[in-house]
Amino acid sequence: MYIWVVLATFLAILATFNLPVRHDMHQLESQPLAEAELNKMVVKHKASVKYARTKIKRVHGVNIISYEPGEVAEEKGGGFTPAGFVWDGDYASWIYCIAPDEQRMDNCNQMIGEKDYVVTIGELPDKWINRISGIPVGEYMRVLAKAMQKTPECGLVAEDDACNSGYRVKIFDDEEDGLCIPAGIADDALFNGVDLKRAVIYIETVYNKLK
Repeated sequence: MYIWVVLATFLAILATFNLPVRHDMHQLESQPLAEAELNKMVVKHKASVKYARTKIKRVHGVNIISYEPGEVAEEKGGGFTPAGFVWDGDYASWIYCIAPDEQRMDNCNQMIGEKDYVVTIGELPDKWINRISGIPVGEYMRVLAKAMQKTPECGLVAEDDACNSGYRVKIFDDEEDGLCIPAGIADDALFNGVDLKRAVIYIETVYNKLK
């Protein structure tokens, strides 16, 4: 009896070698890697937003802020990340204080804050870029669209003359456009220092949804 059980198991193993390869095998293998890549940006961004929000106090109905414009370094945002998260330089998170007209950067006014943004931006590694088109591959973008649930603050950077800055956040595979990127941010050296064709951006106000 034992011999027949062993023989049946052996034949079953042999049969598996004849099964066709799943058509979505490449997607199954690449999806966890794409999720890990996206997570590097999202975690850093959310930590930077949390840091900025700890620097806001409401006093007699007025927002008093104590954060400053510039890059959110690890000593500022690192305490808001999960244990084991590596704060590397693949994606940079910056605090921008923008003038009310959104056309230029401004000093962080301790009494204003309505046009203060946290922006996280970076270029995707080569493995997530289509060698022919030069834009992010579908596997990464599907993960981005699913994870962010088409959040209009997160996506690719797309040129758009309808925006004062000439750029907006592009939502993957969505008929609706993302949000216009303020000119004060688009004109900054950080923004212009990345290859926008392969860049991913996450932008939101410190304590309000973008309008």
